Order: sequence, then structure tokens, then C-alpha cells
Amino acid sequence: ISQKIVSVCKMGSDSTKNDNDKTQQQQQEQHEILSKLLAPLISTVPNKENDNNNNNVASTPTAAERVLHAMLFESKAIQPSDVSNAVELLLKKQQPSEEEKDKEKEEEQKMDVEEETNPKQAKETKTTSTTSSSTQTTKKATSPPIMTYRQRHIALKFLYNGIPYTGLAENVGSESDNSIEKHLFAALTKSCLITSRESANYSRCGRTDKGVSAFGQVIALCVKSAVPVNAMMEQSANDGDDDVEVTEVTVKDENETVTKKMKCVQDVDLPRNSVNAISYFVPPKQKKKKKQNNTQESSSSSSSSPPPTSTTMTLLQPKTITELNYPQMLNNLLPPSIRVVGWSPVSTEFSARFSCSHRIYRYYFVRSNLNLDDMYRAAKLMEGDHDFRNFCKMNCEQVYNFRRKMHQLRIVRSDGVEHVPKEEEEEGGDDSKMTEEQDGDTENVIAASTNNNDSSSNNPRRHLYHVEIVGQAFLWHQIRCIMSILFLVGQQLEPPSIITTLLDVKSNPGKPSYEMASDKPLVLHDCQYTNVTFGHHVENMWKVQCDLEHQLEEYSIMAERTRDGIDSLQSSVVVFYKDVYTFVKRIIEERKKKKRRYNEFKIQTPPTTELSKEEEEERYDGGGGGTTANETMSWKEALQFIQKHLSLMPSSTNHKEHIHVPLMKRCKSTTYEEKVEGILQEGSSSKRRQRYEENIIKKRKAAEYDRNFYMQKLQEGGSGL
Repeated sequence: ISQKIVSVCKMGSDSTKNDNDKTQQQQQEQHEILSKLLAPLISTVPNKENDNNNNNVASTPTAAERVLHAMLFESKAIQPSDVSNAVELLLKKQQPSEEEKDKEKEEEQKMDVEEETNPKQAKETKTTSTTSSSTQTTKKATSPPIMTYRQRHIALKFLYNGIPYTGLAENVGSESDNSIEKHLFAALTKSCLITSRESANYSRCGRTDKGVSAFGQVIALCVKSAVPVNAMMEQSANDGDDDVEVTEVTVKDENETVTKKMKCVQDVDLPRNSVNAISYFVPPKQKKKKKQNNTQESSSSSSSSPPPTSTTMTLLQPKTITELNYPQMLNNLLPPSIRVVGWSPVSTEFSARFSCSHRIYRYYFVRSNLNLDDMYRAAKLMEGDHDFRNFCKMNCEQVYNFRRKMHQLRIVRSDGVEHVPKEEEEEGGDDSKMTEEQDGDTENVIAASTNNNDSSSNNPRRHLYHVEIVGQAFLWHQIRCIMSILFLVGQQLEPPSIITTLLDVKSNPGKPSYEMASDKPLVLHDCQYTNVTFGHHVENMWKVQCDLEHQLEEYSIMAERTRDGIDSLQSSVVVFYKDVYTFVKRIIEERKKKKRRYNEFKIQTPPTTELSKEEEEERYDGGGGGTTANETMSWKEALQFIQKHLSLMPSSTNHKEHIHVPLMKRCKSTTYEEKVEGILQEGSSSKRRQRYEENIIKKRKAAEYDRNFYMQKLQEGGSGL
């Protein structure tokens, strides 16, 4: 090594001083060659980058270490003789002396004697020696390397509550990262199912954002299997001679040594689930032999034991193996809000993203005073193949095609009954569908909210619904943008025809400005595949069900406690009539000012009813014609009075009243073509342009190629039953 280093150090000694480019290039080549030659010795050389983070590095390195450190990290000119001497000293330092070797042999012999005389004391001494050595050196992995085991490609189905997390995708390197994948890969690594994310062939189905939950999320990756690599199976009649390689192997079957035709275990032969066990033939485990005290005992033992033959070396024993229970292993390490439900073996070409046939999202909401008929009509206009660039957040650096196919959009009550307008119900006649009349019209809903005697189950305003959206693929924030528009339609601030207007990208290429719906009510309900059937374990499903029941009890108690607080406010709280009158009068005057200000734009304002003279007189005579000036009324009666004049009821969206500006009168964002043109005008060194060229230009393929690619991916899968 020293001779090679000396020859490398002499490179460029004859170069001229004026040729700076040539000398710089030679210095780079010299540095690369030296780093390769000194690779075995770098562990003993202190590194500048590790000085601040590693306190175990010696503060006073030897002369040899200083020479190598300067040559590798400081790029100083060093004489070849110094390098050769440093390498020789460093090699001598690494190699143990003969005295050290003799001491190690004496310690091993003492440990062997202690094991035979006093095994308990020997164990204690071993533990103390291992603990002392662990403080000086890094700990070795207790489990064997994964590469010695068989790996298989599986799909995992799991659920999670996304509210406390920063999303599904892991933000590597970020200190504030609290993603689902971070916890998931930590559990996979700790359970020794994978070595790293890069080597796991990882793919995910749906990338949920911050606050979004999932009940049927799916990922695919390669994990460790319980079946050893060298396991074999007996050849069956279904195995063809051309596809399967068969060898004659000596096996031990029922205390008899028999020669059978065996085949190596393939992925198809592995267990499909964690319940059914399969019999294999595996080599017996080698027992650890104790070290002999002297050479005489070792020679006598070696003479007594027969030499290994071909039969003993290839002798296989039958063993019944059940596959690892992946969901239960991971659930023991994951937080309670993340639970793996089931798994299934899949083919090597399977992709959790591209093999998915369709995804189902559900967005939950409270009925309140929403017009469900208008929401239904608007939702049906989005079914089919459309360009949804006005219903998403455009990521021009990664997406160029905004056409998506929505298979179905429907509004469903919490008891599973689908909402359908009355005219369509008469045509269809489906008992599983509910009309507006059956669930209560808008006036009855508002009236029911002021009735304190109504329970939550009989109050249509407090019924829970969800919008179910089924599609093969979705754009960024597409579901939340769709729900934002549907809520505007349900509040009768926009007509259902606004959907058709926004889908016409030729007439309206720019997206109008509007806020997205909240992220917490959104759930990825299910990811469905054509050829994948997940298997489930009863014990694991029992634990998952118990965890979900515990969460349901907690949230139900919180909801009932809040509902009881609302009922107690309406029954026990008393307010002054003149205070209610002043509150209504102030809002009416504010609406008039805003209407005069925005009248030229024809801005829509909520309907108001002017206060009558009788009501104004009641303000001064105490209300209700009484004689007391401070006449009071219950909070329930005050809500009825406010609803009568302002058409308002307390809700999560009415904390502050805003004047609604129609969508098509709002300012619009830049179009896709304008954004792409702006990216291309940037320099070639721009990161945005580099990402655009990498993701769009290089990956854009013909439509026929894309169609064949997706059709092939849809056929991939497997079964866990």
C-alpha cells in the first residue's frame, strides 16, 4: 500500500506551474486514488465532519494519523517518505502484537474452565465483559442479517387517524417530520423485516395530506419471510419438468433416511397467510460445540466422531412453517392511531399505486341548513371523464394531464341511506334511497334546530352525512376543492350549474379564487384492486376492533357532552330582549352598507327581514308589552328571533358573516400554459425547470403506451386466502 501511495504522490511533480487546469485535474485524480487506497485505514483516521458530533474521537492523534488526515481532508503537500512511514506505523498500530495475542488466548482458556466448573459465574463474567466492550465500540446487531433469509413481495392494508400527523409521505431530513411513513418504517426496521427503505421496493397507493385519515390505505414492499432460503419441497405432479429444477436429496422422514426428488422453494410455494402452515425440508440447525481444554481431549473427540459424508451433509429434516404475522408484529411497535389490518402476497411487478383499479374517498359533514337536493345535482355533473384543473391545486412541475374519470358521486346518511331528490326517486323507486321530503326539507330542518325537545336522532339538522367519491386517480387537493364548491351550492350561494361552468376549461382556463374544505373530515375509505385478496388474522383483528371501539367511546362521550351543553344553554340561559334587538339591528345595518358598496357588482347577500314597529316598541316597553324595562327572554326564543330576521342559525361556518362574491366574478389564477411558459423562461440551472424537464418532458409517453402499462399493472396481484 505504501509503495502505491508513494507512486501516486509523485504524480504531477513534472507539471508546469502555469498550467493551472492540468494541475487541478491531477490533484483531483490523486485525491480519488488515495481515498480508495486508504479505505481500510480511514476508520482510524479522525474526520473533521465527525469531530463536532463524535466525542469518542481521540483529541491527540498520532503522527501517522495526522499525516493521513492532512492528505485526505486538508489537501496539504506531503513528502512521499512521510506518507510511507505513516502508513507503516498505522498498519503496525492496527495489527495486534504477539503479547496481545497470547493474552487473548489465556483469557479464552480461563473462560472455558469457568464454564465447566462454575457456569453461573462464567455467565456473569461474560455479561460484564460485553457491557464494558460495548461502551468502547458500537453494538452489533443481535438478529442475523436479512440477506440470509428469504424475501417476498407483499401488500399491507392499514388504517390511521391522520389528524396528529403531518401526512403519509415522509419528509426525510426535516426535524418537524411526524409522518405516517416515519413511524411505519421505524417499526419495519425495528422488527428486522427490512434493512432500508431503498432496498424494500416500496410503493404506496394514495398520498394523503396533513390531517387526512385513511381506513383502507395500501402499501407494497419486500419483507423478510419465515421460510429459509435453503428450504426445499417434495416435487408434486403439477410441477413441469421444464420449469422446475429437480434434484435428488437425502432426507430424514419418520426416523428413516430416504432419497427423494426435491425442488427449491419458489415464491408460489410460500404460505399465503399467517394461519395455514406448510411442510418444508430444511437443513438441521448446527449445534455449537464446546471448546476442548487441551489437545488430547480434542484429538480423542475427533477420532471418535466419524468424518462427514455426503449423506450427512445433504440430510434434510421436515419442518412445518407458518408465515410471520406481519400485522401483529407491526402493531406491537406502531402507535395506537396506526393499525395494520391484513396482508397479501403479490407478484414482483405489483405496484400499490398503478395496480389500483379505483379509490374511494369519503368526506363527512353535518346536515345543518344545507340544501342536499342542489348538492346532489351538482355532484352528478362531475361524474364521467372531465378536466379538473379548476378543482385542484396545479402542480405543473409533475403533472401535465388534468383529466380524471369520476365513476360515482353520491350523498349518504350515516345509516347508509343514499339521498336522492324527490323527482328522481319517483323515477327510480329504490327503497335504499332517501328523498328530501323523507329527511325533512330546509324549513323543517331549521325549525327542528330550535326545538329543545328534539333529540339528536330526530333532529334532521344534526344528521351526519358523507359524500362518497369513487375514481381511479385524483389530483392534488381535488377532493377538498370539490367539497368546497358543493358546500357553496348547498348553502345556495352558487347554483348547481357552476360545476358545468368550471369544467369548461376552454372558456374558463383560470381557476377562480376560493378556499378548500377542511382536511379533518376527509378519509381514504378504501383502495380496491382487481386481483388482490387480503388475508386477516383473527387475533390481530380482535385487537384492532378493540382499539377502534375505545376510540368510538371516547368520541361519542365528547359528542354527547357537547350536545348536552347546547341543550342546557337553550333551556337555562336568559338574555335581555333589548340586547337581542340591538344585535339584530346592527347586523341588518351592516348588510345594508355592504349591499350599497357592492351593488354595482350585484353581490348576493343573505335574506333579511326588517324589524317591525311593534318589535321596536317592545324594545322600549320591556318586550311583550310588559311594564319592566329589563324584560328577558330565553336563549331558545332569542335564536328563533335571530333566525326570523337574519336567516341565521349557529353553525361552524356562521361564526363570522361574510358577503359572498360569486365565483366567476372573483380574480382568477394563472393558467397552466402561463405557468409552464414561466418555468421554461427560467435558466437551465433553475430547480423548477430541472424538475419539469425530468418529470414531464422525459416521462411523457404515447397514450397507447400508457394504456398498455396500466392494463398490465391492473392484472398484477395475489391472494392471502
